[in-house]
Amino acid sequence: MIHKSKRCSVFALLCTVLACFLSSPAFSAGNSSFYPSSSPDSQTQRLEEALNQAQMKGKPLLLILGANWCHDSRALAGYFDSPEVKQAASHYQVLPVNVGYLENKSALLGQFNYPAYFATPTVLAIDPVSKAVLNRASLVTWQSAHNESAAALAEYLDSIVSGSAVGETHSEIPPSLIEFETQQANVLYAHYQHLGVLLKQEDEG
Repeated sequence: MIHKSKRCSVFALLCTVLACFLSSPAFSAGNSSFYPSSSPDSQTQRLEEALNQAQMKGKPLLLILGANWCHDSRALAGYFDSPEVKQAASHYQVLPVNVGYLENKSALLGQFNYPAYFATPTVLAIDPVSKAVLNRASLVTWQSAHNESAAALAEYLDSIVSGSAVGETHSEIPPSLIEFETQQANVLYAHYQHLGVLLKQEDEG
């Protein structure tokens, strides 16, 4: 029953992603630079450098997976222009990553026991030493970033640093759950391949 439910969830997710794009207005050039285009090798190198910097500075890594075609990703990028978010983000090593047209990022995310992003944007606060995701229970909030605000993001980032984020337990993830999520990630990325083609065609007109 759980597997059938998961397949339904994956299908619903794919429909939501496509609807998100088709209903979104044209993006502004100002936000597109927040998610720089780069090769997988370059993204891997940038991630390792960011993890090292975060560890040296004693800060969490804020890994943001987004796309320029996604209005929620663009909304989130815009919040980082506000003084309050800049102040809150100064307590993190911030690394935006462009997922393009739903590219497979399992090579980047696997080390954090979070094998697949289930929406754009995905905001991951990560302990650079243990590589644990600190906001696993609440990160879904920012997958609808256009419904939020800069003030809400600043408060959210502050709550993670202070350890007061609601619902976050930071308990160890059972290996069985990691295995199951990895299997589901493989299914999801297979669907992303097809959906990504549609998104690119629509984006390029």
